[in-house]
Amino acid sequence: MKATGVGGELRFKYRIAATLGRWSLETIPPANSQRYILSMSIASRIYPWSERTPLDIYLTMGNRRWQWCTVQFTVQGQDAVEVEVRGAPVIHAQGAANE
Repeated sequence: MKATGVGGELRFKYRIAATLGRWSLETIPPANSQRYILSMSIASRIYPWSERTPLDIYLTMGNRRWQWCTVQFTVQGQDAVEVEVRGAPVIHAQGAANE
């Protein structure tokens, strides 16, 4: 599987740590491994939250947001990040109360 998009957020707990520009998500073989490589551009960072870990990743996918929780990485001083995420994402309806 390969998906691309624009927009999303990185959060430290409930605080926005960074906003995303373009991103791409690709399955790491085998296809059923639920391991993905996520490449993302960082549109803006919010200090100090962007330097904290772990971060939650929210990707905008149409009217849904895909979320991976507690991923260990930081975006300190970087314009682009590549990270491995594992497991199926939690999928939220856009604007859901639990976001």
